[in-house]
This record gives sequence, structure tokens and C-alpha cells, in this order.
Amino acid sequence: MPAPTFVGRIRDRLLGPAEAAPPADETPAEWADRVTAAAAIDQEQTERAYWDAIRAASAGTGTPEAAWAAAQRAGKTPDEFRRDAEQVRGRFEAHAAHAERRPQLEAELARLDAEHRAELAAFQKVSDAHGAKCQDLYDRKQDLRRQVQGIVSRREQAFRSCPYAWLDAAARAVGREVGDLNRRAEGLTAKIRDMQFLLGRDEQHEERNRSRAKEPEADRIREARDAEFEGRRRTIADMEARLADIHRQAAALRKQQEAIEAEQFVP
Repeated sequence: MPAPTFVGRIRDRLLGPAEAAPPADETPAEWADRVTAAAAIDQEQTERAYWDAIRAASAGTGTPEAAWAAAQRAGKTPDEFRRDAEQVRGRFEAHAAHAERRPQLEAELARLDAEHRAELAAFQKVSDAHGAKCQDLYDRKQDLRRQVQGIVSRREQAFRSCPYAWLDAAARAVGREVGDLNRRAEGLTAKIRDMQFLLGRDEQHEERNRSRAKEPEADRIREARDAEFEGRRRTIADMEARLADIHRQAAALRKQQEAIEAEQFVP
């Protein structure tokens, strides 16, 4: 078997029986160059034969045994042979995926791209229709608002220019009463809100303190505080009743005011 390495092949050619000495028509340097070139050719052919055997085994046209024999001739170790075989198999798989799966995937991609563009076009069409419809509704609403505002403005102008002084004076007097009631309701509402907040805060504070109080002193304190809280709740309830009465009075006066205002426009 020829030497597996390039240097070994040169040594075999220089020391082997076929090339034991340079021919008479060659100088030693020419002989060495020729032997080196021949060894290089042998090395290249052995290397190519090795890779061809691995490719054939990976493609199924050769056998692993033949590939291993070529590896031995090329001086490869088992680990090198295994690594090279895996590399070739990976290259074949990559090429197969490129040749087979890429056209399939690109076809599916093209189909999805066309479907996507169709969906976008359909959405754009619906979106345009929706925008046009909303704009039409908005324009119609704005027109109605302008009409309502115009009607309200004309009536307010007619009310302000009322020639019936007695009706105008009566409406203004009722309006002042309504304003007074509204201010009383606002003040009473704020007071009720503050009292409810303070009551809730104090009740929570008392609930926390009761767990730390000692008997029998705790019973007397608890009864006193409960009575206080009950009194504050009754006060808040009375104030809420007064507030409701104020709201009823204001509502009645507003109806009276509306009746006076309406009388201005009776033919």
C-alpha cells in the first residue's frame, strides 16, 4: 500500500526500487522535482478517491466499507473519517432541502403573499366605506346640532326681548329663588359629604381600638361611642332629608319658571 502522506509518498519514490537513482539523462535536482511532482499527483488522486468514496456512500451508490478502505489509503483516522462523512452527509441534506423544500416553501410563500394582499385590499375597501359612512353621519349630526343651536338661540333672543314686563319680572324672581335653593343644596351636599367622611374614619378608628380596650371599662366606652355615632348618623339623615326637600322645591320652581316663560309665547 502506498504511503498515506505526501512526504511518505516522496520518500517511497526516492527510496523505492523504481526510483532508486536518477536516470542518466536527469540531474539530481530534476529527478527530485519530477519525483515530488509525481508524489503530489498521487496524493491528490488518493485524496480525490477518498472524497469520491465518501460521497458515493452518502449518496447510496457506494458502500461504507469502500469509503473506509479509501480513508485508510488516504491515511485518515476513524475520527477524521467520521467527521468527513458527517460533513458530506450534511452538505447532501442541505442541497436536497434547497432543491426540494425551497420551491415548495417559496410557492406557499407566494400563495400566502397573494392572499395577504387580497385581504389588505378587502380591508382597505371596507375601511374606505366605513370612513365615508362615518363622515356622512358626522356631517349630518353637525348640521342637526347647528339647527338645534339656531332654534335655541332664536328662542333665547325672543325671551330676552320679551315686551311683557310683568312676565319677565315674575320669571326673574322665580329664577332668583331657584338660584338660592341651588346654592343651599350645594353647601348642604358638601357638609353631608364631609360629615360622612369623618364618621366613617372615626368608626374605623374605634373598631381598631376596641380590640385593645380592657373590660369593664371597654363596655362603657363602647356604649358611649355607639351612641355618639348613632347621633351623628341621625344628623346626617336629617340633613339628607332637608337636601331632598330643597331639590323638590327647586324642581317645582323650575316648572313654575318654565310655565311663566312659556306664557310669553302664547298667541
